[in-house]
Amino acid sequence: NILIIINQIFVMHLAFIFHLNPMFLRASDYMDNIEMNMKPPKGSENRIAPFAQQAFDKYLKQNKKLALFIIENCFLEIA
Repeated sequence: NILIIINQIFVMHLAFIFHLNPMFLRASDYMDNIEMNMKPPKGSENRIAPFAQQAFDKYLKQNKKLALFIIENCFLEIA
């Protein structure tokens, strides 16, 4: 039972990060290009980091309503 509760807490925490602070889950492409004095590719500021996409697929896609809410309200390009 404790494992189930911990998993639910993690899902809630991850959902809050996606909803409230999605900038922490962006891919580094955009900032890498800016730091190298290069023009970032168009749309690269909205790319999701691979680890965040994996976490979304593994934990949040199980709850279809929550996943749909995050996809609709988050500026990241979530697959």
